[in-house]
Amino acid sequence: MTKKTDLSGFSKLAERTEKGKDRVAVRLSDLLTPAFIRLHSEFETLEQFFDAIGVSSEDLERVKVGEFDALIAAQSSFDGWRSMFEAATAGYYARQSGLE
Repeated sequence: MTKKTDLSGFSKLAERTEKGKDRVAVRLSDLLTPAFIRLHSEFETLEQFFDAIGVSSEDLERVKVGEFDALIAAQSSFDGWRSMFEAATAGYYARQSGLE
């Protein structure tokens, strides 16, 4: 017998998010957890990762996207910030929903 999972809540969440009703501030350290960093790089922590790419959390808003993408690609399994951020966000929501 195949077990069916009710995923209707994800559809509702996606719909509300698209409408901008569920915007939530999430700390970068909650997205880029030590487990995530270890899985996708040779580093143990977000701080070590930032040290390796020569960026501090305060510098993030000043770093040009192209430069940041190149740094991330050189030190992780991602080709740039967007793919890293999307994977980290998916992991965060999976943890929050109990799926991970």
